[in-house]
Amino acid sequence: QTGSALDLAITGDGFFTTRSASDGSTLYTRSGSFSMTESGNIADSAGNRLQVFAVDANGQVTGNAIGDAQVPPVNANGSEFAGVTVTATGIVQASYADGTVEPVGAVALASFISPTGLKKVGSANWEGTGLSGAATYGSPGTGAYGSLLSGALERSNVDIAEELVGLITAQRNFQANAKAIDTATQISQTVINLRT
Repeated sequence: QTGSALDLAITGDGFFTTRSASDGSTLYTRSGSFSMTESGNIADSAGNRLQVFAVDANGQVTGNAIGDAQVPPVNANGSEFAGVTVTATGIVQASYADGTVEPVGAVALASFISPTGLKKVGSANWEGTGLSGAATYGSPGTGAYGSLLSGALERSNVDIAEELVGLITAQRNFQANAKAIDTATQISQTVINLRT
């Protein structure tokens, strides 16, 4: 738990879809640490822009096309932007100084036929390949897609303390086996010396 509204964790399957700030390529990630940019985009630390579905005034997805999450600095009444929240179903809502809340878009999650075929490109980002298949997009909490947990980040599933204990145990076992082999070699050498 981080308390930041734009820190998102996927509770289930799926990948966040982002657009690379450098070459415009589509990237996929499970790292949901996003923030607002000066231009009103929602982006990660590298400037890769979060992709969302367009929504109507009621927050209903209006199509399958995805695009950058763009938060207007002022609403139709001229009130300034005050904050942003993300619901469990991925609806990005912008609140303004006059108390109004307007939907900006719906976070687009991607899934693949073979996620193990994705290509690592660094910084917790992946690219689609022929092995992974084409990305299929959907809204959080629908079908096979997990829901979103706002104000939290997904932690690594590796327990460092447990892994260190396992490493020490393996090292001790190796030392014991090496000692047993050394002793067996010495016994064999003694027997050979006795016969000669």
